[in-house]
Amino acid sequence: MTHFLLVPGGYTGAWIWRDTAHHLRERGHHPHPLTLTGLGDRRHLATPSTTLATHVADVLQALDHLDPADPSEPTVLVGHSYGIHPAVGAALRRPGRIDRLVFLDAAMPAHGLSVIDANPDPTYRTRLRERAESLDGWRLPVPALHDTQLWGSLAEVSEPDLKRMEQLAAPQPLATLEQPLDLPADTPWPPFSAVFCTRGGFASTAAIQALVATGDPRFHRLADPTAGYFDLDTGHYPMLSRPAELADVLIRAAAGEGHRLHTGPQQP
Repeated sequence: MTHFLLVPGGYTGAWIWRDTAHHLRERGHHPHPLTLTGLGDRRHLATPSTTLATHVADVLQALDHLDPADPSEPTVLVGHSYGIHPAVGAALRRPGRIDRLVFLDAAMPAHGLSVIDANPDPTYRTRLRERAESLDGWRLPVPALHDTQLWGSLAEVSEPDLKRMEQLAAPQPLATLEQPLDLPADTPWPPFSAVFCTRGGFASTAAIQALVATGDPRFHRLADPTAGYFDLDTGHYPMLSRPAELADVLIRAAAGEGHRLHTGPQQP
């Protein structure tokens, strides 16, 4: 059976994985939902010095303290949205420690770029800083649920789960989004998979295939022969909208399944 370390996205915590973790347990696996410093039930630990490096350290500690009764059981690290940044930062600092990295509706981070740098909207940084100033200058207030630019698509999230989001979401320390990601040089990437939420999402398997087919070397890693791709027809929060289906996809990803991309133009 597989150990799944589940890293949440912005404003959320381990609570958001509740239903998906339940389905993983029902299937005999071992989910480990994480809460990053300053968020969820650790919101009281937030300070102006809570940065992306803090969250990388959180994931590293979770990896280092994972003590399975059966050491042969594989470990899969899942990063949702913002959570992929600390997940990648930790994975590349522990080469060989995880068996697969899963990008859950998340873009591939790059060394030297912050979460804000990766957003193509030139007004995004200014907007976030203005929002932080409306609170205390160093934290972002929880967005209103109708603000899909900041939350992403909430398609298919039920009313009870929307109320949970309003109740449990926490302000996000701004420095976690402004600090560039520091990745070790020349460290091999682990095998990885990607799950795209296509209802209002930013990408799909077909869109990534089109990028790879251009031959641009920036996208070469995406066509790694061990990489598997999945599409889910739901919004940005499948752990709420499709928890059982997401659990199934994560189990398949852990097994190395998924669509494979190819390089070069498609053949007629």
